[in-house]
Amino acid sequence: MNKYDIHTHILPAIDDGSQDIDISVVLLEELESQGVTHLALTPHFYTQYSPVTNHDVKEFVAKRQNAYNLVKSEYSGSIRLILGCELHLTQNLMCLEDITPFCYENGRYMLTEMPYNCTFKSDDIKLLESVINKYGVTPILAHIERYPVLLKNQQLLEKLISMGCMAQVNTESLCKMFVGQKLIKYLNSGLVQFIGTDTHSTVRGCDFAKGYKVISKKCTPNVIENLSNYGKKLFGL
Repeated sequence: MNKYDIHTHILPAIDDGSQDIDISVVLLEELESQGVTHLALTPHFYTQYSPVTNHDVKEFVAKRQNAYNLVKSEYSGSIRLILGCELHLTQNLMCLEDITPFCYENGRYMLTEMPYNCTFKSDDIKLLESVINKYGVTPILAHIERYPVLLKNQQLLEKLISMGCMAQVNTESLCKMFVGQKLIKYLNSGLVQFIGTDTHSTVRGCDFAKGYKVISKKCTPNVIENLSNYGKKLFGL
């Protein structure tokens, strides 16, 4: 069965992840050795500092493409790679006519990072609804375990999923005692559709096998099948 890592920072010299192509290749080879077959390259794009312009988008897309071309020229492994983005979502995004350059390249899924102090109050909900309704994009909420309110309030997560969002958790978090137990519960309840390593370096992320092992041991049999099916959709398979 294919194994999908939908959240990484492996493109060289584009964000706070890999700083050169040699590190990028090492990270890809390590994740390949852990069984990853499909991987999304999702560098950060921040929107909190100023309104986003079309020039900002074009500049980001060009830089991302150049980094991707370098990876393709140096990495000779078998992982299937696609481009995406981890978009820091704020109101500054909403002046754009089109946000599909931030989506995974095979569709209209967008890895979406909310501000760390986000409590998913009415303004946050309205912003997510605007992204869904104005742009026809499906936000995949990145590393939901970083938002205490989502760990404490299952009904809130259920509301976000029902309105059109999806959820991703980091494999590292699955290995933690309290947080891991909560995330396993969410996986078994169908409230988490994707996993990712959030790999930045050999010591931050890069732990797909450990998290996948936890899922294999503690989740119901259909969870792995569901992760695979959602992965196929995201990768356009």
